[in-house]
Amino acid sequence: MISYYEKDKDSLSFKNIAEPKHGCLLYSSYATYEDLKIISKLINIEIEDLEDCLDKHEIARIDNTEDVIITYLRMPNHQERGHYTNTISILIDKKNDYICIITPGSSRTIENMLTTDKKPFEGDLQNKTTLFIHILSLIVQNFTTLIKKVRREVLAFEKDIAEVTQEELYDLTIREEFISQTLYAIEPFDDVITQFKKGKLLKINDDHVEEMDDIQHANDQNISMCMITSKMFTSLRNNVQIIITNQFNNKIKLLTALTLILFFPMMISSLYGMNVSLPFEKSPHAFGIILVISVFISIASFYLFQKRRWL
Repeated sequence: MISYYEKDKDSLSFKNIAEPKHGCLLYSSYATYEDLKIISKLINIEIEDLEDCLDKHEIARIDNTEDVIITYLRMPNHQERGHYTNTISILIDKKNDYICIITPGSSRTIENMLTTDKKPFEGDLQNKTTLFIHILSLIVQNFTTLIKKVRREVLAFEKDIAEVTQEELYDLTIREEFISQTLYAIEPFDDVITQFKKGKLLKINDDHVEEMDDIQHANDQNISMCMITSKMFTSLRNNVQIIITNQFNNKIKLLTALTLILFFPMMISSLYGMNVSLPFEKSPHAFGIILVISVFISIASFYLFQKRRWL
């Protein structure tokens, strides 16, 4: 589905319009091949050059054609479980002044920018460099928020590590996979920003360079946080494994001790179940004598195991 938006300097919000106008912004969420056909006609680009926009696993990079700059980035994905980042493609038309954003799914970041006044874009759509920097900044900030959230959850998880449950272990695995996918998504951002900072793709000024430096620094911090959090996951997983192994060994030790404690009474009862001559077989107190001997052996075994701290 394609939506069209326009904006001027005096307005803080984007205005949705029914038909595309020269210099407007196109946003295609849950993009289809039919959407690519419409976009290719509007911005005069071969549809084959747009097919990668539908790839959910595209890495961050730049395709610079004669008339269009296509920037592939990755953004947080909230729709699909197990797939925590998704592709977002930003197309800047050099001739017709169109700006197009394409996603194979949907993007809260872009939708909030277009439909709410939270962190508004202060400028018009003619200022392509400023808009691109604004979008890039929003994506990096979104990743920062999610990474910090996961890091806080891991730190809280470490406090109760001795009482970990199977569900918590599963949640831990999901968070670890999120960090892994996020690191894969944001590492190439630095190369993309560096290429734009050279000024060969878009016109940039000193303010733009300073803003890109800030974004690059924030992205580097995100990468560092992901690496640190990944090490925390490794350490936490090892600690959990040690605790689980220790708990398992304690249970095995307990079961072994109980087996040995009950072994002698079971052996005596088994012997007296045999159809042969046995001691006390003619005694009227045979059952009581055998019961006392069995209980005594069990209590003695239990006392011995406790004294040696096997229980």
